[in-house]
Amino acid sequence: MQTPNFAMDTSDIDPTAPPAETRCTAHLFEPDERSYLGDQSLPLCSPLRISDNPTLWPPAILFDAVYAGAVLRHFGLQTLKDEVTKTWKNTFYPGGITSVAEAERKSTRDKRAASEKEKKDHDRARDTRHITRSGPDIFFTMLFYFLFFIYLLAAALVRPRMYVAQRRTRAVAVGTS
Repeated sequence: MQTPNFAMDTSDIDPTAPPAETRCTAHLFEPDERSYLGDQSLPLCSPLRISDNPTLWPPAILFDAVYAGAVLRHFGLQTLKDEVTKTWKNTFYPGGITSVAEAERKSTRDKRAASEKEKKDHDRARDTRHITRSGPDIFFTMLFYFLFFIYLLAAALVRPRMYVAQRRTRAVAVGTS
């Protein structure tokens, strides 16, 4: 815990220390598990090193929040824990608290979905490039030639009939005159 802070000065933790001295003190809530501090030879109530330059050190609010959470966990009443959880749950865990396994499954699902979307986009782009490069579809080319053939055939069949009909009309006109 860093002192002085909003609630305590350094002499509240170590009565022999000057009250305005800046210090971080390790507070062991479970003294049997000293490995959290790293070096197990560190004597209890030892001051921790603090940078003299505040821009190189994390803000005090981080220490305050962690310390408040530890105090709440070890000394808080269940009603207070429930109230804090209810008040802050949606702020820090909007989708609800998830286990590591659930988080890994969600990550796997998200990666699969992104991979499938990327594959679909890639396939769509490949199909577009193929259509652009391949030119007109063979079906429409063949349809064009078929319709053109039908037109020529119809013209060839109709033209002789028109010629015969015109000759008959002339013959009838000549015969009646």
